[in-house]
Amino acid sequence: VKNKMIVQTWRGKDWDKEDQDSVFIIKLDPKGKDTILHATHANVPEKSVDGIKKGWNDHYWNHWKEVLAGKPITPVKM
Repeated sequence: VKNKMIVQTWRGKDWDKEDQDSVFIIKLDPKGKDTILHATHANVPEKSVDGIKKGWNDHYWNHWKEVLAGKPITPVKM
């Protein structure tokens, strides 16, 4: 939904065939001059939860916070 919500489905390549695709939802909530980002990641197999949570923090949230705070970031080498 333009300017309001992003929904994406995906799955880890190491997930079992029986595992459902996960659903990642970003909802954008305007608050004056700011926007609050609400993120939900559903249907992640229990065995993958800790790794995915760590990955979100290491590769996305921490970097986005730096960018939004106006701090320069160093690209992650993978």
